[in-house]
Amino acid sequence: MVLGGDRGRNGLGSLPSTVFVHKIQIHHIRLTLWTAICAKEPMTAWILPSLLGLSVYEIFYSLQSLRFALHVSQDPNEGIFVPNAFLDYIFDEGRSGDLYCDKTRVNDILATSCINVIKKTLQIGIDSLGLPFLPDKEVANLDDQGRNYDPRVFAYACRYWSEHLREGQRQEGFDYDDCQEVNYFLARQLGFRTELHL
Repeated sequence: MVLGGDRGRNGLGSLPSTVFVHKIQIHHIRLTLWTAICAKEPMTAWILPSLLGLSVYEIFYSLQSLRFALHVSQDPNEGIFVPNAFLDYIFDEGRSGDLYCDKTRVNDILATSCINVIKKTLQIGIDSLGLPFLPDKEVANLDDQGRNYDPRVFAYACRYWSEHLREGQRQEGFDYDDCQEVNYFLARQLGFRTELHL
C-alpha cells in the first residue's frame, strides 16, 4: 500500500511536473529581474509581457516575487526602478550566485526580443493594409490586429534594439554578419516594410 494514494509507477506522482513548473517560474523571475536591470529606460509592467513573450500573469507573479529587490508601483504604467545598492549586488557573481546578471547575455536576449517585436508589429501593419482600394471597415480582422499592437513596446524596441545588440555581443571575434536573425531582418525585411509604410 502506498501512502497518499497512487503516485504513478515511480512513486513520485506529480513531483517532476511540480519541479518543472517551479524551474519555469524561477526562469521567468530571473528574466524579469534582468530585463528591469538592463533596460535602457524604466520598464513598466505593461511593456514587459510583450517584450519578453510572457503572459501578463507571469510578469505580475514575477514582479510580486521581486518586491524585495525592485521598486514596483501599484500602477502598472509607472516604471520599475532598481536601487543602486542592489545593482552592486546583482553584477557581482560571487555575491549574487544564481541571480547574477550577465549583461552581455541579457542584452543579447533583449536585442532579439526587440527585433521580434518590430517584425511582428510591422507585419501587423502590412496585414492591415489589405487591398489599396478597400476601406478599412472592409479589411478582415483589422480590429483584432490593432488589439495586438502596443505602441509603447514598439517604440522601446525601435529606440533600443541596436543598443542592446551592441552591448549584447561584446565577445572578441564576434562578427555581426554571423548573427543570422539580425542580418536577415536588416537585409530583407526592414527596408521592404519601411518602404510600404512610407
